[in-house]
Amino acid sequence: MKKNFLSVMKVSAVIFTIALLAAALSSCSDGEDTVSVPTAQPSEAPIYDFRPVVEIDYDENEFYIEDTTIIEYTGAGGDVKIPEKVTAIGDMAFSGRSDVTSVEFTKDVVSIGEKAFENCSGLSGVFTPPSNLTNIGDYAFSGCTGITEVTLQNRPMTVGTHIFEGCTSLEKVVIPKTMVTVPDYAFYGCTSLKEVNLDNEITGIGEHAFEGCTSLASFKFPPKTTAIGDYAFKDCAALADITFERALDTIGYMCFNDTAWFKNQLETQSSASKARSSSDAAADDSDKYIIVGRDIVIYYIDDGSGVLNIPDKVYGIASGAFEHCISKIKEVNFGASSNLVNIGNGTFKNAVGLNAITLPTKVTVINDEIFSGCTNLKEIGIVSRLTFIGDKAFYNCRSLASVYLPDDITSIGDSAFEGCTSLTAVTLPDSITDLGDYAFRDCSNVESVVIPLKLANIGVQAFDNTKWYDDLSRYDSTPTENQFHIYGDGVLIKADIVDNSNIVIPENVKSIAAFTFTNWGQIGEREFYNSSLPKSITIPEGVTSIGDYAFYYCRNLETVFIADSVTSIGDKAFYGCKNLKVINIPDQITAIGDYTFYGCSSLTEIKLPSALQSIGSYAFYDCYGLSDIEIPRSVTYIGEFAFTNTDWFYYNTDSELVVGDGILLKVTATDENIAVSGNVKSIVGGAFVSNMIESVTLPSSVSVIPDYAFSGCAELTKLTLSGSITSVGSRAFNGCLNIKSVSIPAGAAVADDAYVNSGLEG
Repeated sequence: MKKNFLSVMKVSAVIFTIALLAAALSSCSDGEDTVSVPTAQPSEAPIYDFRPVVEIDYDENEFYIEDTTIIEYTGAGGDVKIPEKVTAIGDMAFSGRSDVTSVEFTKDVVSIGEKAFENCSGLSGVFTPPSNLTNIGDYAFSGCTGITEVTLQNRPMTVGTHIFEGCTSLEKVVIPKTMVTVPDYAFYGCTSLKEVNLDNEITGIGEHAFEGCTSLASFKFPPKTTAIGDYAFKDCAALADITFERALDTIGYMCFNDTAWFKNQLETQSSASKARSSSDAAADDSDKYIIVGRDIVIYYIDDGSGVLNIPDKVYGIASGAFEHCISKIKEVNFGASSNLVNIGNGTFKNAVGLNAITLPTKVTVINDEIFSGCTNLKEIGIVSRLTFIGDKAFYNCRSLASVYLPDDITSIGDSAFEGCTSLTAVTLPDSITDLGDYAFRDCSNVESVVIPLKLANIGVQAFDNTKWYDDLSRYDSTPTENQFHIYGDGVLIKADIVDNSNIVIPENVKSIAAFTFTNWGQIGEREFYNSSLPKSITIPEGVTSIGDYAFYYCRNLETVFIADSVTSIGDKAFYGCKNLKVINIPDQITAIGDYTFYGCSSLTEIKLPSALQSIGSYAFYDCYGLSDIEIPRSVTYIGEFAFTNTDWFYYNTDSELVVGDGILLKVTATDENIAVSGNVKSIVGGAFVSNMIESVTLPSSVSVIPDYAFSGCAELTKLTLSGSITSVGSRAFNGCLNIKSVSIPAGAAVADDAYVNSGLEG
C-alpha cells in the first residue's frame, strides 16, 4: 500500500474535525446537555462512528483509492480519466503502465507523487498537467518516452528531482516562474529536447539538469539565475549558442566542458593567448581564462608556467577550472584590488606544487576540499572576515605549520585539518559553535588547543591522535576520583574512570562526544584490547545527545539511566556492551541508529519510545537475551538484520511477522510457497530466513527489495514481482544458488552486487 501525500493528510484532518462537530451538534438536537465533563481517568477511549465527508464515484476495477488519493491504477489502460474529487496521484500509482495512452486530470488534483507515471511510455504528444498542481514528486514522469511537450502551470509548487528524466521524445518544455529552480536531473537524457523556455524569475539550475540533451543547440539563461549545479549541461554536444547573464555567480563542476560552445571558446582563447607576445601582454593575463556570467572563471588555458595571475575583475572560480593542470600549479596570485568572493569546491585540490597562498580580502568561505591534498602548502594567508571552513578544506596538508582562524568563523567542517601533521597549536575562534567529525584528527604534533565557550558540538574523534588529546589522560599523580574533560558549551569529550561502580555525569555537561568512554588499553603482546569502564552511568537532565560510539565496547557497563532531555543516540553508541542489562530510551528519541545495541547480549527487555520512526541496520543484532520487545506503529523503517539473533526474533513463529507501519520483519515458512500479504509495505533485509522456501510472491505495495532480502534462501527458485519494484539492494539474493532468473522492471536501480553468490550471478 502506498503512502498518502501531506495534502491528503490535511484533508483527513478536516474530515475528522467536521465529523466531530456533526456529532456534537447531533447531541444538542436531542436535548441533552451541550457541555460534557470528562472523567479524570476514563476507562476507555470513546468510539466515533461517522461517514467520510468526501465521497468519490469511481470504478473499483480501475482504481484503488484511499481517502482522496489514487493508490494504484488497476484498469485496462488506454485513455484514463481521473475521477472527480481525487486530490492526489499517489507514489507509483501508474508506474510501469505502458498501456496508458492519455490521462485527463480534473482541477481537484493538486499533487502527483514519486514515480507516479514512471515508465508510462504510452503517454504521447503534448502532456498537460493538472491546472491546480502544487506538488510533483521525484521521478514523477521519468521514462515517459512518448511525451513531446510539457508546459507546467504557473502556480506555486514543490517539484522533485528526475521529474522528466529519460523522456527521449520530449522536444519542448516551458518552466514557469513558480518553480523557482530547475531541479536536479530534471531533463537528464532528454535526447530530443530542442527548446527550453525558462521564465525570467528562475534563479537556479540543478545538478545534471540537462545532461545528455544532445539535441539542445542554444540556451538563454534567465536574468535572475544565480547558480548552476555540477554537470548541468554535460554531454550537450550540440550546444553552441549560450547567452549568459551577469547575475550568474555560482557555476558547478564542469558544467559546459562537453558543449560545442566550450570547444569554440577554448580554440578562440588559446589562439589569442598564443598570439600575444610578451611585450604587449595584458597585465592580468585575462586572455588565459574563460570567464562567463558575473566574471566566473570556468577554465584556465595552461601556458606551462605554473603561475596563475587571477584578474582583479574575477568574482568567482568554478569547481574544476584548474583540474587539467593542477599538478603544474606552483603559484597563485591575487591583486590588491581583487574582487574574488567565491572559490568552488576542490579548486586547488592536489596542487602539490603550491607552497603558499594568500586569500583575497573578500573571500569569507573556504569551501569543501579547496586545498585538500596540497601536501607542500606551508602558508595560508587569511586576511578576510572568514566565517566558514568546509569539509576536508585542508585535508592532509602535512606541511602546514600554522593557520590563523579569524574570530568570525562559526563552523569548521568534517576532516577540515585532518592529517596536518606539522600543526603544533590550534586556537579555535571565539564565535565557533560547530566543529566537524575528525576536524583535527591525526594532527599528531598539536600540543595546545584553545576551545571557546560557545562551541556546542564537537564531532566524532575531532582531536584523536593529537598530543593534546592524549595528554588529557596524563596526571602528575594517580587520580583518586573520576575525571571528566568538559570543553566549550558543556561538551564532554573524554572521561578517565577510576571508580567504575557508578558514574554520574556532571550537571554542566550538555552533550557527550563520540568515543568518550572507549578508554582502551593494550594489555599484552598479541592480546586483544581490554577495558575498565563503568558498571553504571547516569546521564543527567540537560544532556541532549549521545554521540556515535560514545560507550563503544564498555564491557563492564550494566546499567544506564538517560534523562528525558536526550533527543538523539548515535550509531554504535552501546556497541559490544555485553553486560548491559538495564537501559531506558527517552520518549523524545525518534531514531535508533545502525549497530546501536549490537552485541548487548545481556539485555532481556527494552521499551521503545512511542514516537520512534526508524530502527537502523543490526541495531539489536546478537542481543541474544532480548525476549520482550514491542515495536510502535509509528516505525516506518527497519534496517537489515536489526533483530537477528535475539530470542524475540527467533521464537516468534508467526507465518508473517509484520510490525510498525506494514514492515515485514520475518517470514517463518510453513510450506515452500510464500505469498506475502497485501498489508505489507516494506521488507526488512534478512526477512526470509528459511532454507525451505522455494517460491515467493510479493504484492504491488512493496517497491523495494532491500539489502540481503533473500539472503540464505538456498532453495528459492521463483520470485514473482509486480511492476512496482524500483530498486534491488546489495546482496539481495546472496546464497540463492537455485534461482536462475527474476523479472526486475526496466528502470529499477539494481545494486552492483545484488546477485553476488547466487544463481543470477553473471
